[in-house]
Amino acid sequence: MRNHQATEALQSIVAEPQLYSPATVARASCELALRGQGEEALFERKVRISATAALVVGAFCVVWPAIILLMPLPPPQAASPNAPFMFRHFDAIFKYLGLFQAVLGALLLFGGIFTRKRQPLGPTLVVAALALALAYDIVFSVGFIVTATGFGGPAFFAAFFCLMALANASLFGFLLWLPIRFFASPRVRTYCRLSAV
Repeated sequence: MRNHQATEALQSIVAEPQLYSPATVARASCELALRGQGEEALFERKVRISATAALVVGAFCVVWPAIILLMPLPPPQAASPNAPFMFRHFDAIFKYLGLFQAVLGALLLFGGIFTRKRQPLGPTLVVAALALALAYDIVFSVGFIVTATGFGGPAFFAAFFCLMALANASLFGFLLWLPIRFFASPRVRTYCRLSAV
């Protein structure tokens, strides 16, 4: 009922354009045109928007680590031999994570481009990138828990950091699972197998 009322409201805006701003009339006309195209057109729009989001995030994930890794950094500081592994090898971990992010970005970038072009490789690349990001999220959270519990600080801080790592893994795991499920769906794969019109 709500969609029906919204459609009637949009139709009244288009029917009486003198009562509304030109931008409002244009948005109402565009929305009515989309609703008139049917469910398949809305699905195609959803795929194209999702693919565009993937390629924009992918481009950012390629450019950002390139800027950071090419920027001159101060010489590494000697870490205490008693410090946890992550602190002793922070500089190397930082560089490898930057390279990992660039690889993820390239997969997302090309996956988004290929999905927009309706090539079957597109969703596969996006799912691969998101699955790698999900694996990284889990490994990072486990490593953070191991570091927090082995740091030797107060038990309260270790428990707090463990809870934060679990919350991080849960939140980002869920946020990554949603697009993985979408791009891995048979409907998206079928859509990309069809030749572009």
